[in-house]
Amino acid sequence: MLNRKEIIDVLIVAMTFTAFVTAMFVVQEASYQNGFSVAKTLVENSTIGASLRTPNDVRTIFGIVTAVSSDSVMLHTVSNDPFSDSALSDRSILVASSTTITKLTLKDIKVFQNEVAAYTKAIQSESTIKDAQLIPEPVSGNAANLADIKVGDTLMVIASTNIKLLKEFIAHNIMIQPPFTPPTNPQPPTGI
Repeated sequence: MLNRKEIIDVLIVAMTFTAFVTAMFVVQEASYQNGFSVAKTLVENSTIGASLRTPNDVRTIFGIVTAVSSDSVMLHTVSNDPFSDSALSDRSILVASSTTITKLTLKDIKVFQNEVAAYTKAIQSESTIKDAQLIPEPVSGNAANLADIKVGDTLMVIASTNIKLLKEFIAHNIMIQPPFTPPTNPQPPTGI
């Protein structure tokens, strides 16, 4: 059996060893965090990092609907910024009475091509454009409501305030994107 002095000596050695091991983990964690912070700063200040960085003022997001309720939509988003807060990947979009919802549909390809041809002809024939000539868009929009939004839909949501760090916000405008369906028999462009 150990006497009192030997027990105290063993306890001192054990506590010293424990303190040393704990200090090593703390130093290692701190050096990891410092290294990560330095790497993050280098990436963010690089040419590629600048293109990945999220602007300070964000008012538009895209995402896929994961849930719909009577007055809100849950939207899953994906950021190009590898350092963005992953907690903001899922956002609650509140739909107010002032929120405008539009369902976009793809125009028939022939209709769109005719609109582009007419636009091109109008621009080429006039030396100055008197009336604002809007460039034709491949989609048309129709008024919709919250009941038209379904789980799996892709939405573009526009807010009137900065939503960069908001998990929940009121939408000013919601556009239900047309579903993407790749062409079954793609043809190369002609006449180019």
